[in-house]
Amino acid sequence: MEDHSGHRKRLIQKLWKGGLTEHEYLETLLFNALPRRNTNDIAHRLISRFGDVYGVLGASLSELAKVEGVGKSTAAYIGCVGKFCEVYRPVTQTKGDWPDHFHLDTFSAYLKEAYKGVNYERLDVYLLNGENGIMVRKSFTRKDPNRVFAELEAISTFLVENHASGVVLTHNHPDSNPLPSVEDDASSKLIQVLCSVHNTLLCDHLIYSPEGVFSYYRSGRLKEISERCDVGSFTQGK
Repeated sequence: MEDHSGHRKRLIQKLWKGGLTEHEYLETLLFNALPRRNTNDIAHRLISRFGDVYGVLGASLSELAKVEGVGKSTAAYIGCVGKFCEVYRPVTQTKGDWPDHFHLDTFSAYLKEAYKGVNYERLDVYLLNGENGIMVRKSFTRKDPNRVFAELEAISTFLVENHASGVVLTHNHPDSNPLPSVEDDASSKLIQVLCSVHNTLLCDHLIYSPEGVFSYYRSGRLKEISERCDVGSFTQGK
């Protein structure tokens, strides 16, 4: 069997210097799953099949196992890493392919691309400046199969650290229509209370599904929630 230890050592050294390409990161990740195999070719095949590392980590086990050189054991390893990243590490982006400013119609069109191919439920929190410019996004994934968890403490810190003037929530219903569930309404109310505490405007909560996009603002539901869940309404006994 060919000895790949020299190549692996060079990749590890390159990793410490921060100079790996996308397929090399995946190749290095596979060292643990395939200690005696050449993972370079497998990494290339995976990226060719699924587009990029995000696609690889989000692929189903059955699809991963079909790639030459992967098999069930390695598919399980990749799937475990992907699930860990999905569930336990919210992702913050300061620059993305979203529109420069939040306008409902153009942003709704953007969501159709943003959630294309996402087969799990994901909550994205976009922060706006005083001119409705989109500054940053943070993504959270559900930890319960029945709803998106609004991680209030993390979102509160996110608001404070970025001095946000406005907030736009978005999430997806991968396998149903875009109409809000009871859990979606509950999450919206909690975020409205949080925004009120921080003197930040909740601009909209958008729900994407393959059938369309639902807007809490456009439907009038956001106005009702903001009136009921504003901190001032509690102190005034409304």
